[in-house]
Amino acid sequence: MQPAHGARGRGVTTRGTRGCGAAATSASAASNTPTGGVSKIQWETPNCNRTSALVTYLSTHPADRHILFYEGKKSHPSDDGPPSGSDKGKIHAIIAKHIFENDKMYQSMYAEDQTKFTQAVGNRLT
Repeated sequence: MQPAHGARGRGVTTRGTRGCGAAATSASAASNTPTGGVSKIQWETPNCNRTSALVTYLSTHPADRHILFYEGKKSHPSDDGPPSGSDKGKIHAIIAKHIFENDKMYQSMYAEDQTKFTQAVGNRLT
């Protein structure tokens, strides 16, 4: 038996496109929402690959990489120095600053709503 439209569960799409369809492929990289913020961050454009900047940051900051991706209970001593932040959220904020603070497309929007960009980094890493 098929669940009714709008029922909870897998396969029912009632919340948006999650990376598919017209909303995700819009030519506008930074559609403004009614509050003036960015609705969806474009990680790759013909002139800029923000994913490469993210990967480069992680490859040059092994202590941060350890905090973000290590799933064990015990901490692993690192000879690479201390991490940039004490938890994942703080490291996401530091990475967002690294990527978007001087980004031509998102610089002013990042200055207005750093939390949105911090969340975008966290979402990109999961």
